[in-house]
Amino acid sequence: MTTPTTTLPTTVANYTSQLNSLQSSFSSLMENFYNTYIIHHTNPDDENYSNTYKQEKSQLTTFFSSIFTLKNNIQTSIHNLNQQIAELDNQLQREEVSNVIVQNKLDQKRWKQQGAHDLIKESYKYYQYQYVSNASLIVGNFILLYVIYYYYRK
Repeated sequence: MTTPTTTLPTTVANYTSQLNSLQSSFSSLMENFYNTYIIHHTNPDDENYSNTYKQEKSQLTTFFSSIFTLKNNIQTSIHNLNQQIAELDNQLQREEVSNVIVQNKLDQKRWKQQGAHDLIKESYKYYQYQYVSNASLIVGNFILLYVIYYYYRK
Protein backbone atom coordinates (compact mmCIF):
# COMPACT_ATOMS: atom_id res chain seq x y z
CA MET A 1 0.00 0.00 0.00
CA THR A 2 1.37 3.40 -0.93
CA THR A 3 1.47 6.07 1.71
CA PRO A 4 0.74 9.69 0.86
CA THR A 5 3.67 12.07 1.14
CA THR A 6 1.48 14.69 2.79
CA THR A 7 -1.54 14.31 4.96
CA LEU A 8 -4.94 15.04 3.50
CA PRO A 9 -5.76 18.17 5.55
CA THR A 10 -2.37 19.70 4.67
CA THR A 11 -2.92 18.97 0.99
CA VAL A 12 -6.44 20.40 1.05
CA ALA A 13 -5.22 23.50 2.90
CA ASN A 14 -2.40 23.87 0.37
CA TYR A 15 -4.79 23.58 -2.58
CA THR A 16 -7.22 25.99 -0.93
CA SER A 17 -4.52 28.58 -0.35
CA GLN A 18 -3.31 28.24 -3.95
CA LEU A 19 -6.85 28.59 -5.24
CA ASN A 20 -7.49 31.63 -3.04
CA SER A 21 -4.26 33.20 -4.26
CA LEU A 22 -5.23 32.62 -7.88
CA GLN A 23 -8.73 33.89 -7.26
CA SER A 24 -7.50 37.10 -5.68
CA SER A 25 -5.07 37.83 -8.53
CA PHE A 26 -7.54 36.99 -11.32
CA SER A 27 -9.57 40.20 -11.23
CA SER A 28 -6.49 42.46 -11.31
CA LEU A 29 -4.96 40.40 -14.14
CA MET A 30 -8.14 40.62 -16.17
CA GLU A 31 -8.50 44.34 -15.56
CA ASN A 32 -4.89 44.99 -16.60
CA PHE A 33 -5.25 42.78 -19.65
CA TYR A 34 -8.50 44.46 -20.63
CA ASN A 35 -6.95 47.92 -20.39
CA THR A 36 -3.78 46.96 -22.29
CA TYR A 37 -5.85 45.13 -24.92
CA ILE A 38 -7.90 48.23 -25.62
CA ILE A 39 -4.86 50.50 -25.66
CA HIS A 40 -2.89 48.06 -27.85
CA HIS A 41 -5.68 47.73 -30.40
CA THR A 42 -6.30 51.44 -30.36
CA ASN A 43 -2.60 52.12 -31.02
CA PRO A 44 -1.28 49.01 -32.77
CA ASP A 45 1.87 50.74 -34.04
CA ASP A 46 3.16 51.89 -30.66
CA GLU A 47 5.93 49.53 -29.49
CA ASN A 48 5.55 50.39 -25.81
CA TYR A 49 1.84 49.48 -25.79
CA SER A 50 2.59 46.36 -27.76
CA ASN A 51 5.22 45.23 -25.22
CA THR A 52 2.88 45.97 -22.31
CA TYR A 53 0.14 43.99 -24.05
CA LYS A 54 2.50 41.04 -24.57
CA GLN A 55 3.55 41.13 -20.90
CA GLU A 56 -0.05 41.17 -19.73
CA LYS A 57 -0.93 38.38 -22.16
CA SER A 58 2.06 36.38 -20.88
CA GLN A 59 0.95 36.92 -17.28
CA LEU A 60 -2.55 35.79 -18.18
CA THR A 61 -1.14 32.70 -19.91
CA THR A 62 0.98 31.98 -16.85
CA PHE A 63 -2.12 32.40 -14.70
CA PHE A 64 -4.08 29.90 -16.78
CA SER A 65 -1.17 27.47 -16.76
CA SER A 66 -1.12 27.80 -12.96
CA ILE A 67 -4.82 26.97 -12.91
CA PHE A 68 -4.20 23.97 -15.16
CA THR A 69 -1.32 22.81 -12.95
CA LEU A 70 -3.44 23.17 -9.82
CA LYS A 71 -6.29 21.29 -11.48
CA ASN A 72 -3.89 18.55 -12.59
CA ASN A 73 -2.40 18.28 -9.07
CA ILE A 74 -5.87 18.02 -7.56
CA GLN A 75 -6.85 15.33 -10.04
CA THR A 76 -3.63 13.44 -9.33
CA SER A 77 -4.31 13.64 -5.58
CA ILE A 78 -7.87 12.43 -6.12
CA HIS A 79 -6.60 9.56 -8.27
CA ASN A 80 -4.05 8.60 -5.59
CA LEU A 81 -6.71 8.77 -2.90
CA ASN A 82 -9.01 6.60 -5.01
CA GLN A 83 -6.22 4.03 -5.36
CA GLN A 84 -5.58 4.10 -1.62
CA ILE A 85 -9.29 3.73 -0.91
CA ALA A 86 -9.49 0.81 -3.35
CA GLU A 87 -6.52 -0.86 -1.64
CA LEU A 88 -8.08 -0.29 1.78
CA ASP A 89 -11.38 -1.65 0.49
CA ASN A 90 -9.64 -4.78 -0.82
CA GLN A 91 -7.82 -5.20 2.49
CA LEU A 92 -11.10 -4.72 4.35
CA GLN A 93 -12.78 -7.35 2.21
CA ARG A 94 -9.92 -9.79 2.87
CA GLU A 95 -10.20 -9.10 6.59
CA GLU A 96 -13.97 -9.64 6.47
CA VAL A 97 -13.44 -13.03 4.80
CA SER A 98 -10.78 -13.86 7.38
CA ASN A 99 -13.16 -12.76 10.13
CA VAL A 100 -15.90 -15.04 8.79
CA ILE A 101 -13.48 -17.98 8.74
CA VAL A 102 -12.32 -17.27 12.30
CA GLN A 103 -15.92 -16.80 13.43
CA ASN A 104 -16.86 -20.17 11.92
CA LYS A 105 -13.94 -21.84 13.71
CA LEU A 106 -15.00 -20.18 16.95
CA ASP A 107 -18.58 -21.37 16.46
CA GLN A 108 -17.33 -24.93 15.84
CA LYS A 109 -15.29 -24.79 19.05
CA ARG A 110 -18.31 -23.53 20.94
CA TRP A 111 -20.48 -26.29 19.49
CA LYS A 112 -17.88 -28.88 20.48
CA GLN A 113 -17.69 -27.37 23.95
CA GLN A 114 -21.48 -27.36 24.23
CA GLY A 115 -21.54 -30.96 23.00
CA ALA A 116 -19.00 -31.92 25.65
CA HIS A 117 -21.09 -30.23 28.33
CA ASP A 118 -24.18 -32.07 27.08
CA LEU A 119 -22.31 -35.38 27.19
CA ILE A 120 -21.10 -34.66 30.72
CA LYS A 121 -24.64 -33.83 31.86
CA GLU A 122 -26.02 -36.95 30.20
CA SER A 123 -23.26 -39.11 31.66
CA TYR A 124 -23.92 -37.63 35.10
CA LYS A 125 -27.60 -38.55 34.78
CA TYR A 126 -26.64 -42.14 33.88
CA TYR A 127 -24.16 -42.17 36.76
CA GLN A 128 -26.84 -41.03 39.20
CA TYR A 129 -29.27 -43.65 37.86
CA GLN A 130 -26.64 -46.39 38.18
CA TYR A 131 -25.70 -45.14 41.66
CA VAL A 132 -29.31 -45.37 42.82
CA SER A 133 -29.61 -48.82 41.22
CA ASN A 134 -26.47 -50.05 42.98
CA ALA A 135 -27.58 -48.59 46.31
CA SER A 136 -30.98 -50.26 45.87
CA LEU A 137 -29.30 -53.59 45.12
CA ILE A 138 -27.10 -53.32 48.21
CA VAL A 139 -30.03 -52.41 50.44
CA GLY A 140 -32.10 -55.17 48.81
CA ASN A 141 -29.30 -57.67 49.39
CA PHE A 142 -29.10 -56.74 53.07
CA ILE A 143 -32.87 -57.10 53.41
CA LEU A 144 -32.77 -60.43 51.56
CA LEU A 145 -29.92 -61.67 53.77
CA TYR A 146 -31.85 -60.58 56.84
CA VAL A 147 -35.00 -62.40 55.64
CA ILE A 148 -33.00 -65.54 54.79
CA TYR A 149 -31.23 -65.37 58.12
CA TYR A 150 -34.53 -64.89 59.95
CA TYR A 151 -36.23 -67.95 58.28
CA TYR A 152 -33.24 -70.29 58.59
CA ARG A 153 -32.42 -69.24 62.11
CA LYS A 154 -35.47 -71.07 63.51
